[in-house]
Amino acid sequence: MAAVLLASGASAGAVTDPSSQDPVGKTAASIAATIGHKGLAGYLSELSLTSHLSSLTLEESEFSKGSAEVEAELTVNSVSNRSLEGSEDQVSLKNTLAAVRNAAQAAARIQSAFRARSFRKRQHKEAGVSIDDYGISSRDIQGLSALSRLTFRNPRDYNSAAISIQKKYRGYKGRKDFLTLRQKVVKIQLV
Repeated sequence: MAAVLLASGASAGAVTDPSSQDPVGKTAASIAATIGHKGLAGYLSELSLTSHLSSLTLEESEFSKGSAEVEAELTVNSVSNRSLEGSEDQVSLKNTLAAVRNAAQAAARIQSAFRARSFRKRQHKEAGVSIDDYGISSRDIQGLSALSRLTFRNPRDYNSAAISIQKKYRGYKGRKDFLTLRQKVVKIQLV
């Protein structure tokens, strides 16, 4: 059934709908592994990894490709050096190691592609902070515009400030006039 679906173009990395027991969803490989079909689970995992790798459109340098492949090859070779003795087990182990080698290489390529992507993203972000003809960066311009908004408020704020100053002056002037009037009244009463 799985072979028919894959042959007709089904994705091996498709995920089931999330549920309360599994909020992320399950892949076909994880479902096969829980049922007990280890071989099918391994095949689906490998197929999912290789299809994901082929779907990546990021450009890699030749150095990063080579280092990823060398890293994966060294890992698989270290396992194959500890292989079992026997003809039947040897053939099965070679087939398994070939699948592991493919999966490890795919994982290493994916990891190096994401490293390259994050590096390019960081470079792009740093390049976004460019300096114009006057030596002012875009971050400085944003800071200056924020400061200018604070210092040059709208005219309504000027009007309210002027009104409050006038009220205080009137209150001060009225108090001053009252105090001078009281002084004059006291002088008149003394005479």
